[in-house]
Amino acid sequence: MSDEPAAVNRTPNPPSIEALKKLSVSVRWRAYESLRTLGPCTSRELAKRVGVKEASMSVHLREMKAIGYVTAEGDPAKPRSLQWAAVLGGVDLDEFDRTESYAQAASGWMKVLLAAEAELAVDWVDVAPRWPKEWRSAAENSDAIVRLTVDELREIAEEMRALMRKVEEMAEGRAVDDPRYRPVVAITHAFPYPDEY
Repeated sequence: MSDEPAAVNRTPNPPSIEALKKLSVSVRWRAYESLRTLGPCTSRELAKRVGVKEASMSVHLREMKAIGYVTAEGDPAKPRSLQWAAVLGGVDLDEFDRTESYAQAASGWMKVLLAAEAELAVDWVDVAPRWPKEWRSAAENSDAIVRLTVDELREIAEEMRALMRKVEEMAEGRAVDDPRYRPVVAITHAFPYPDEY
């Protein structure tokens, strides 16, 4: 028996063009995010969470498993009882524009991601009045449009990444079913204003 810790299964990063294209299907990304946030479940439960038919969800899960973003535990002879789980890591685009085809695939995925993030924010606005005041007052939403140099933008982006790593480390290992904790969406963006360069 080894004293070495078990290797943690992580998503392949940077993702391949194939992975980005497969994750650019909105239902797949929403399913992956649901598994990351709410924990493992069957394909039937996940189909309900995401709002699609179970047969369709089974196809999406097989596609995500093929690219290393989900795993399944249980008896493969009983596919309806398999427990599907998200693989840790998500998508980390270190170089957005390595090649033209990679940039196109990354752009497709980014648009799906941003739409999903916007949908989450709108959903929060809808349900916030039903949440306890302590949670509503703890929530944060802010933005700033400022004039920066490229070096200043890079510095801010690095600080944002460091903050996100700190948030992930703080929450690592917390049980999905522990009532003390709730899923919290933390999103950062910093990019040049999208006018012509």
